[in-house]
Amino acid sequence: MTKTRSEVMEWLVNRIAVDIGLPAAKIPLDVNLSRYGLDSVRAIEITSDMSDWLGVEVSATAMWDFHTVTELVDAVMSGKALTSSPAV
Repeated sequence: MTKTRSEVMEWLVNRIAVDIGLPAAKIPLDVNLSRYGLDSVRAIEITSDMSDWLGVEVSATAMWDFHTVTELVDAVMSGKALTSSPAV
């Protein structure tokens, strides 16, 4: 993965902001992701899009396994939120 933590953070915040219709600046990094009202389909779309963008396979359940933007980004960067299969 060639992206930095801040790039991944910015990407995720912007992607959530688009989905829920808020400016990215209004997305707190330490609030439980469930508070954004994303259904399971949207959560899986986000992790799939993130996988495509990063070139690694992010677990489809990552948005439930890691509860805040910060936790999810840290888990992606450390590999904890990745599956062993390469992204297609």
